[in-house]
Amino acid sequence: MKSKLIITLLVTFFIGIGKAQTTAEAYLALLPPVPGKPCELSTDDINSFTNKMEALIRKIETEIDKRENALNSLVEKKQKKDAAEKRKKSDMTEEDLENLEKMSQAEIMEMMTQPERIEKSKDKKSMISKESMDKRMKEFEKAQKIFQSGEDFESSYKKFQSKYNDLRINYESDLKQQNKEFEAFAISLGPINDGEGSTPADHAKMRQLIEKIRKLGKKLCSDYTTLYESILEEFRSDIERKIPNIRYIEEIQMRDEGLENKDIEPLKAVKTFFRGYIFLADYFFNLDKVVPNWRLWQ
Repeated sequence: MKSKLIITLLVTFFIGIGKAQTTAEAYLALLPPVPGKPCELSTDDINSFTNKMEALIRKIETEIDKRENALNSLVEKKQKKDAAEKRKKSDMTEEDLENLEKMSQAEIMEMMTQPERIEKSKDKKSMISKESMDKRMKEFEKAQKIFQSGEDFESSYKKFQSKYNDLRINYESDLKQQNKEFEAFAISLGPINDGEGSTPADHAKMRQLIEKIRKLGKKLCSDYTTLYESILEEFRSDIERKIPNIRYIEEIQMRDEGLENKDIEPLKAVKTFFRGYIFLADYFFNLDKVVPNWRLWQ
């Protein structure tokens, strides 16, 4: 009996996961962990991480495409339905509509202000109730506050981009400083004969050079991997916190258009984060990346 209960709970759990994975929050939960200790990873480790991220990005892109196609189909159907209803309500023929398209804005306004036109437009079905108008105004005000307070996705992305650009500039600067430090260290060791007739003293100096560049390279790698991880974590937390706002904005936009919300914008936000996260592999530097020629000194 106990084993049957456990099986039932497991089945329920995995079914729940299957359903939940259609949400932006569930996609974030699929993020693979950072593999092992940064700067000491093999090429295979880095490639494995990159492959997992690329597969996840393809998965969310497929889901976005599917939802956008479904939305486009709904929009097309609604446009045809709206056009048919407008023709029916206005008692206009196809010829009338063609003539209307040729009219100037002033001519249309003049036509709409004619008494008989005003009377026809006063049926209760075509009028927006005060309650409905008040609700829409409140929704608009809430959306406006979201943008003004920076609680939208675009604000998070701009902040992430700014910090990432600063990081790259600082990295280039620190790399130049590292090279200067290495050159100064090499000069302090004095001349080294690494060819024919080299002595044990030459070999010892060469080992010191290799150890120095390894030490400098590992520190640079470790520092910037940690910094980039912290920027990404802040970006991820921002998105996770703002998903309800991103979803809300899309929802009221869809409702105004008389369409069903497909929850597309939250997925796009997560996809953008995934694109940033996959670049984490660029910060898993090994010595071949930080100092490409270090092996020549072995």
